[in-house]
Amino acid sequence: MLNFKRYIYKGVGSRVKMTRERMGFNQVNFVGKLQEKYISIDRFQLSRIENGRIHKKKNPYLLTEDQMFGISELTGYEPKNLIFGNDKEREDTVKLILLAVIMNGAKYGTDENNKEIFINPFIDTRVTKEDREEVYKELRKNNTEEIAKEKSVELGRNSLEEFLRLSKDFIKNESADRIVYLFFHFNSIEEIDDEEIVEYIEWFRIKQPFFADTNHFESMKYLVNEPDIELEYPSNLLIKLLIGNNSFAQLFMGGLSQRSQYQIMYPNHFPKNCNLVENFINNYNQFGDLAIDFKNSGFTKFVKAFTEMWERNNEKFMDYFNENLFNINLSEQGLKQIDDEFIHSLITSNEFSKMLYDMIEVERYGMETMKGHNTFELYLQEMVIKNTIDFVSLPENDLFKYINNMIQTNNTQL
Repeated sequence: MLNFKRYIYKGVGSRVKMTRERMGFNQVNFVGKLQEKYISIDRFQLSRIENGRIHKKKNPYLLTEDQMFGISELTGYEPKNLIFGNDKEREDTVKLILLAVIMNGAKYGTDENNKEIFINPFIDTRVTKEDREEVYKELRKNNTEEIAKEKSVELGRNSLEEFLRLSKDFIKNESADRIVYLFFHFNSIEEIDDEEIVEYIEWFRIKQPFFADTNHFESMKYLVNEPDIELEYPSNLLIKLLIGNNSFAQLFMGGLSQRSQYQIMYPNHFPKNCNLVENFINNYNQFGDLAIDFKNSGFTKFVKAFTEMWERNNEKFMDYFNENLFNINLSEQGLKQIDDEFIHSLITSNEFSKMLYDMIEVERYGMETMKGHNTFELYLQEMVIKNTIDFVSLPENDLFKYINNMIQTNNTQL
């Protein structure tokens, strides 16, 4: 289940703080203005609200209804905009939800402390010396100077290394060779010139404003949770919507084919009675890690496929979430009704699944998306044959040779 409540509370708190500061109020003045309207609130409550933190007794749902409408009146925010943000913020929320469903708790594995690492489908551009100093200051609050410095250097190195790796995959201009050199000769964060890094950061902000937004990187960390079997169905349907991009279809289906072959060779490494191909066809299991290529070079194709999918279907997605989420009656229960169970019911509903099915059916025959879906079908047919026929007999099987030739043709033709 997604941690939607945590995500939405952080957003509300951020908007309250930003608006208060823009109006020129400190926390004491702001509380005073609300108290003049007979709103029950104190500075400590406001601080918790602005940080998106609840208090089980005083503000279990972050804002009481009186506080929500009082702050809305004082700041000029409509309650809907205070809770969910403006049009762009609401659109970004829907895209974040879709990405979180696709990922469904996908992980790299574990770190040296045996802590599981979730794959974040966003690009963290906080990799300059100034950013590392901010990390150090934050760590210093709860650690000794030595430990804070050690941790900040390690985090900074890891972030910069990933940033350079992603930069070499995304940026294909006159800086490309230099980025490749920096990545493969990367030894110390002190060796990297901040001016060069800033140039690459700016490229991402211009060319990939959604995926390179650090707010989205942090928001995904709020949303993400352990893999959920009930999210497998919509997750796989969303991946099948990305299939409309043929490059992504080749990447994903090629990866699924390799994983399926590995299962045939080493069945003891997989759960009993687990057939990866059948599971994906029937929308079972979690394939978010494969879709994003574990954030390796294929990540660029995932980003492009998701961007194109959103451009094709954003109106339908926004209609669904406007009706079922953003336009709910806040005067009835306020934030109390917006919890993890509520958003879970929206993304696992039959209505949502039917909408995804209908989108996929349309895209199977769309001029822009037909080839990707042909690739998808051909790879699936090949995998079914491989799972059915003895490996030694495959090269002589006429159906296998036919499908294999079709795949090669489909992958080379425009």
